[in-house]
Amino acid sequence: MAKPPELIEYTETWGGARGSRSSARGMMRSSRTAIRWRHGRAPGTPLRSLLDKLGVRDLDTHVFTKEQAQQLVTLLKQVTPPKLDTLVRGITGDNTHSSEQIRTIVEEFASFMPPALAGQLARQPVVIAVDPRHTTSPAAYRPEGDSIVINPKTPDFPTLRRNLFHELVHWAHLKGPSSFRDRVTALASRRTGGFQGRPLILYSKTGVLYGLDVKGFPDDWADHAGNQAAGRVYPGVEDALAVEVPTVHLEKLTYPAKELTAHLNFRSDRTGRYAWRESFLTCLDIFLSP
Repeated sequence: MAKPPELIEYTETWGGARGSRSSARGMMRSSRTAIRWRHGRAPGTPLRSLLDKLGVRDLDTHVFTKEQAQQLVTLLKQVTPPKLDTLVRGITGDNTHSSEQIRTIVEEFASFMPPALAGQLARQPVVIAVDPRHTTSPAAYRPEGDSIVINPKTPDFPTLRRNLFHELVHWAHLKGPSSFRDRVTALASRRTGGFQGRPLILYSKTGVLYGLDVKGFPDDWADHAGNQAAGRVYPGVEDALAVEVPTVHLEKLTYPAKELTAHLNFRSDRTGRYAWRESFLTCLDIFLSP
């Protein structure tokens, strides 16, 4: 189904959660831990096995530490990541955001990618460019041309990193294996009662609107900051695609460990459950499937 470019754009305020370059410095407590982190994840390693390594058993009761959140991100990376040249047709930067900076971010994103997903996406490689004509959001994925455009006024590297991850997940979700979309749809359908009812206005945090035109299916999508954007739907795009479910969750792989920990330990104001954690780990499991 053809989708106009603006339907998949992600718009946010500049002052949102900020990512950072991840670093394991100061966090390794033993040589065994250091080796395990450095090696990352072998292809096909289940997410459950990685959680077991971290000592995370009961997800209904476990409270993540900052160290566990940081270790989880490190363990998710592939031992042998795919070659970037098979996934990207071209990268064009500018004086503010260089091609090297953009390439560094895309390489990091690719390091999480299992071989099957990388192989599928290599059939439709993406092109990324800073585009002065794009001013409505920090970045946007345009599915009809497998391109990502970057707003030259994106203020800093952490904001660029977070938004590029978001748009790259759109690419992986819409152009990856059909099983990726099917499982995202199943998650969203379960959370929204089968996409029943009329989409409602979503909030970026308690009492603050994204905009009157930003609507979706509210559920337990809200994260620690009250962000409900995962439930967003777009006019003309099938609800079942649930295009923002994987993006809004997986972009948090770029967040500082302290902030990711707060999201992982956030209990829903509606149900008291770790609802955000469940959907985040479900999206991870979908993304990481061999």
